[in-house]
Amino acid sequence: MSGEVKEYIVLITIMVILIIVYMIYVILDERKKLKYYKSTIFYETDWDKYNEMVIKQKRVIFKKRVQLFFLQVLVFLKGLVVWK
Repeated sequence: MSGEVKEYIVLITIMVILIIVYMIYVILDERKKLKYYKSTIFYETDWDKYNEMVIKQKRVIFKKRVQLFFLQVLVFLKGLVVWK
């Protein structure tokens, strides 16, 4: 085996080791994520997860209340106007 082939073998092994380490890192990082209301929450502690979930819940509930109010106004206006 020539010196050039040995260098390529060393480089390939280093690349394989780095890829395996990166795959393990990605797998461990994915465990810290949570899908909630069509978005991904990153958290380190349970309190962070709970706090972010509450914030997202409040936003969603507020949007739904605004939507409900808008629909109630439309129904009220429809009752005032005679439709043919």
